[in-house]
Amino acid sequence: MAAIKRGVRESLHSSREDAVRLTLELSDRVFKMEDRTEGITAFFEKREPRFAGAPEMGYEGKVQGIC
Repeated sequence: MAAIKRGVRESLHSSREDAVRLTLELSDRVFKMEDRTEGITAFFEKREPRFAGAPEMGYEGKVQGIC
């Protein structure tokens, strides 16, 4: 969610090309996170996800975001 918010916020003040570039960059980062797999697995197992976070991106758990 934080990546989406950042993408929208920064795209408002960017050219279309820069907005697309940022969207692709953020999408790439999000899809490489281990939390993505945990989220999908938890969904199919009908349980709450146990996110580890991604400290290298400034994201730790559910509370803090990428922005």
